[in-house]
Amino acid sequence: MFKILIGLIVALAVLFAGYYGYLRFVSNPAVIAELKSADGGARADRVMLVTLPDGRELPVNYLREGGTVFVGVDGRWWRQFREGPQSVAVQI
Repeated sequence: MFKILIGLIVALAVLFAGYYGYLRFVSNPAVIAELKSADGGARADRVMLVTLPDGRELPVNYLREGGTVFVGVDGRWWRQFREGPQSVAVQI
């Protein structure tokens, strides 16, 4: 029973690491390149590019309703803002 539990934990860790690696090195760079090259593309209607203070670029989903833009960003990007106000560039 213990070996099965350890095997499941290892399998979950490998799956998580694979998913993280896919997002960081495959999916996000492809989306960023598309947003930069095709500003009026279909993806640009729902995804914007956020440039953080450390220079990282994140493609994030957004919803525009009237004059308000709602943004959904996952991850630990918010840790850059613990020291106080920072500049963020947004490309919609």
